[in-house]
Amino acid sequence: MAELHGYQRRAVEHLHAHPRAGLFLEPGVGKTAVGLSGLTPEHLPALVIAPKRVAVRVWPKEVSIWRPDLDIAVAVGSPAKRQRLLGSKADIVTVTQDSIKDVPEKHKFRTVIIDESHNFKSRDTQRWKFGRKITKRADHVWLLTGTPTGNSSMDLWAQAYLLDNGERLGTAITKFRSRYFTPAVVLDSGVVAKWKAKPGADQRIVQLGSDICLSMKAEDYLDMPDLFTNKVMVDMPAVAQKAYEGLRDDLVADLEILGSTIHTAANSAVLTNRLSQVTAGFLYGDETKAVTRLHSAKIDALRGIAEEAGSPLLVAYRFAEEARMIREAFPDARGVDDRGALDDWDRGKVPMLLAHPQAAGAGLNLQAGGHHVVWTSPIWSMIDYQQFNGRLYRQGQGHPVIVHHLMAEKVDREALLVVQGK
Repeated sequence: MAELHGYQRRAVEHLHAHPRAGLFLEPGVGKTAVGLSGLTPEHLPALVIAPKRVAVRVWPKEVSIWRPDLDIAVAVGSPAKRQRLLGSKADIVTVTQDSIKDVPEKHKFRTVIIDESHNFKSRDTQRWKFGRKITKRADHVWLLTGTPTGNSSMDLWAQAYLLDNGERLGTAITKFRSRYFTPAVVLDSGVVAKWKAKPGADQRIVQLGSDICLSMKAEDYLDMPDLFTNKVMVDMPAVAQKAYEGLRDDLVADLEILGSTIHTAANSAVLTNRLSQVTAGFLYGDETKAVTRLHSAKIDALRGIAEEAGSPLLVAYRFAEEARMIREAFPDARGVDDRGALDDWDRGKVPMLLAHPQAAGAGLNLQAGGHHVVWTSPIWSMIDYQQFNGRLYRQGQGHPVIVHHLMAEKVDREALLVVQGK
């Protein structure tokens, strides 16, 4: 078996000292290795709840490295197959976060490990409700994530509840909010659209969970390479600029000059989405699946980065049409779901690997294949942003990591400020 670092052994000791514990370890610190190393006979059998790619690819691979003495079953496939595998005698069974409804409430698992537990930050989701039933019965519950608070410390309430049933942060989210937060944005209907923490509240919340939750930053424990941000300004052609300004100023872009239809943006959320489409080089129709291609300015900028980098690029795209445009311009580009693409990437045989941040933002170790990340369009999720960059900026990366952002207009700059500010 592989050998743990000193800080990882400390994390294992934390798990052994606390039957219900949270490990908030930044991407690259090795939380999967810690979780596997923490399993003793008294913890088995163990159930791992994780995003699909992590459950199917990462945990089996890590078991072969860290715990080859344990058997693992991956409960995916048809409902009947999932039920059969969940009932198997394997030491570890992995199940996707969207399939935990298949886990019996009266299950056999002594330990429940929720990987990427930030996906359980909302008590209103079916995922969380099933997770609460499953964790309530287990002797040991471990939460693993590198980004427990993607928006604010309010994200911790639902995760903490899975560990202690409300002992530390309370049993009611309403009381938790009123105690530690105050409304920041209130709609005309009276609904609070955004909350902000009261002075000192963040520190108090962290303190309440500090006995069972361990947090580690990669830079404090690893000899990490340098991380650089490169902002590449992109000039759109006049016709696309007009469409952008029309959406921005009037919420209507008249694209008849392009032989297309009129596109509208009904509210600010839709507006920012449309503006991002325009900067990416296209615009979806309001009520149809028709797509209007506007320009290739970001494609041209991506080509320039590829030529200058001289090494493979990991490209984050936001829209399906955007991915199609990239594939048309770069025939050698591969997607993370393409057969054999990840293995070829690790061997340096993929010049450009395409991935959606939500699909490839967790669990994948891609540092062997390259050290350049390119964001072709902005996103607003700090969790997805950090997790995706962490596919390359992690332990084992032998080169400085450069994160490129293609930026055409204000919407691109604002999104970057938001994720970096959080």
